[in-house]
Amino acid sequence: MVINVFRAIRLEFNFLRQSKINLILYLIIPALFAYFFGLAGQINVSWKEGVTYFVLYAPTVLPLFILFMTTQLTIMRIVGERAPYGTLDRDLISLSRTSIFFGKLIINCIIAIFQALIVLIISYNIFHLSVNPILFLFILILVGIFGVALGLTISVLSLNKEQASQIVPFVILTLFIFNGSIISLDTIMPPIKNIVSSLPLATATDSLMRMINSNHGFYELRDNLFFLASWIFIIILFGWIKFCAESLKK
Repeated sequence: MVINVFRAIRLEFNFLRQSKINLILYLIIPALFAYFFGLAGQINVSWKEGVTYFVLYAPTVLPLFILFMTTQLTIMRIVGERAPYGTLDRDLISLSRTSIFFGKLIINCIIAIFQALIVLIISYNIFHLSVNPILFLFILILVGIFGVALGLTISVLSLNKEQASQIVPFVILTLFIFNGSIISLDTIMPPIKNIVSSLPLATATDSLMRMINSNHGFYELRDNLFFLASWIFIIILFGWIKFCAESLKK
């Protein structure tokens, strides 16, 4: 099994190496976005002394951007390789579905880590965002891994490329609406609030806000980190089971 996973990782790596332009874009776009967002947000807000728009909106914008980029990274990695135009059926001759799924997951998670690191370097080193850099990076990486897992799972569930492309904006916009930046979570009824407040984007946004505004660390944010890790596990498990179950229908 381990050998097959490594073979699947090499297969996914070769695909990325062949599409160098896309790989470069996935690394350049986070750098450009973080830089221009930080540059445009250097104006101080009028109602809070010493706070820039970059600091104000970073907890909302940065995890949303990481989630979008990482989901887009993997959204076509399975549905785009299905027959009649893709190579999935050919790859399944020599590799198991589990190996293929986790091979794609691991390689794209590595790219997501680099994307998060780029955003950290620009936000912390260039625009001096006052956060714990290790915790900040850890949260962005969790969001990135969730995005990779979400993209793969949507790719497994989708019947074609068009359907996958339509699902992604709906899911991300839904998570954005309920991340607490548009609708205050305090105004939502308690039973629904408990569910909404534990959504991945909501926990990431809340964690970054508490880091910046209250200087909270790992201990204070342990519940949010647990929820993020739990969502990652659930999405990966669901996508893997669904992908493996397809073989039972044939």
